[in-house]
Amino acid sequence: MEYPYFLRHLLVVGAVLCALGFPWALYAVVVREQGPDRIVTIVFVVALATVLVGARLMPPILMRRFFDRVARGGVLCDVCPAGFPDDKTAVLIDARLSDAQAVYVHDVMTTWLGKWASDPAVREQAGDLFADGPIRSADELAGPAARGGFFVARDTDPHKGWRLVLPEENPRDPHRPYSKGLVVKVDMPSVESAGK
Repeated sequence: MEYPYFLRHLLVVGAVLCALGFPWALYAVVVREQGPDRIVTIVFVVALATVLVGARLMPPILMRRFFDRVARGGVLCDVCPAGFPDDKTAVLIDARLSDAQAVYVHDVMTTWLGKWASDPAVREQAGDLFADGPIRSADELAGPAARGGFFVARDTDPHKGWRLVLPEENPRDPHRPYSKGLVVKVDMPSVESAGK
């Protein structure tokens, strides 16, 4: 899951504007002896100005919103594959936890997931794990001792790396701000390139 989805939409809109603007510009060049159609010229200039101004203004605005969201409650986590209910689920553990606490949270989560996978009564009690959103806090599932862990429905590569868990922008439930939050993959430089 990447942040923000708005950037993808912005790129699509820019591509559509370019796809429409290029033929209009070509048309204006072809009929320049007769004088280009004013409407075509105006639409082309407005579309070009919109793309250029948007390309200059939007990235800083989006980055400011992203950093504000991170500062409001972003949690950097180490990722571990969960294996249940499928291979795309992951257990995320807060990087600020001590090693002993991180191991404990991981053990509690994997024990709970093992019970969930093997015991129909636990599975029935838990219901659909991700009905409320793609992120479940570990303390919801395994009790307050598991605070600092998250169980995530979909992860592109749950075998390595770091993830940044962001809370919802306007959480419906203030006690569960991460349930419909966002998980951002954090790309780290390789050990070889880190020294360069």
